[in-house]
Amino acid sequence: MTRRLPPPIAWLLALALVLASGTAQAEVSAQDRAAARALFDQGRALVKAGKFDQACPKFEESYKLDAGIGAAFNLADCYEHVGKTASAWSGFLEAASRAKIGGQDERERVARERAQALEPRLTRLIISLPAGADDARIEVRRDGTLIGKGMWGQPVPVDPGEHTISASAAAHKPWQSKVEVAGEGKTVTIAVPALEREPDASQPAKKAPTKEPTAGEAPRPAGGGQRLAGIVVGGVGVVSLGLAGVFALQTRSKVSDAEAYCQGAQCWDQRGVDLHDEAKGKADLATVFGAIGAAGIVGGAVLYLTAPRTSSQPSEQPSTALVAGPMSLGMRGVW
Repeated sequence: MTRRLPPPIAWLLALALVLASGTAQAEVSAQDRAAARALFDQGRALVKAGKFDQACPKFEESYKLDAGIGAAFNLADCYEHVGKTASAWSGFLEAASRAKIGGQDERERVARERAQALEPRLTRLIISLPAGADDARIEVRRDGTLIGKGMWGQPVPVDPGEHTISASAAAHKPWQSKVEVAGEGKTVTIAVPALEREPDASQPAKKAPTKEPTAGEAPRPAGGGQRLAGIVVGGVGVVSLGLAGVFALQTRSKVSDAEAYCQGAQCWDQRGVDLHDEAKGKADLATVFGAIGAAGIVGGAVLYLTAPRTSSQPSEQPSTALVAGPMSLGMRGVW
């Protein structure tokens, strides 16, 4: 049953709509209205030149600054010329609605006729979701714009071309896919799969099983290499101390020879000077090798004592050997 409002109330409602429209128009500043007009005129000039792809952005900016009937209608007309049928259809309906509020019946009629003419040509996209999607609080977006639940599974007019569909939910891995919508009057469906849950971060990660040594395998000293290095360094220190002792004895011998030759006095001939220099050279070598030997023994002990003790990997036992040659002295080992 339809009830008619009393004439006074109907007139008051109509007056309120007109006043609301006038208030909205009054909110646009004179500067914005001037800029909108300039952009609108630029768009019209581009349309006359057949440059619709350049005209549409002008009408868009003009409509943002001053959402008038003319801007809405011309923007919709521009969209139709560049193939954005869904945007054009929506724009004509918006222009018709604004014309009706403004009491411009002829402009309303023309806008609605243009929208009706576009309806058979519209391409539509259906976004279907799996059962339980509502319970999972999934958010679905088309080209970055959130799609309300009322449009899930419904044929929604979209502009022809490629569209990006994405879905996300808390504690789930996001999903995204692209779909091509083409052909006048065609309807394309894209199915959003059930989102995969993210791993539970509160659960500790499983550790990889460690290999236990098999029967017959002796635990390998984890610090075998370091201990061997300590042995080698310490061995070098011992050898150096031995050499220091040898040079010390040679120094004492040369000093004795010099004292015997010079008979306790200062010698100025070549033989005395040579004996003195040889004694000094042997003393310097004894000092150098003594310092190297002390450092080697201390360093070797530190390396050996600080090496790790055990490891689960089998290995040969480290071994060392002192190698001496006619003109060399060294250590050989396996680790």
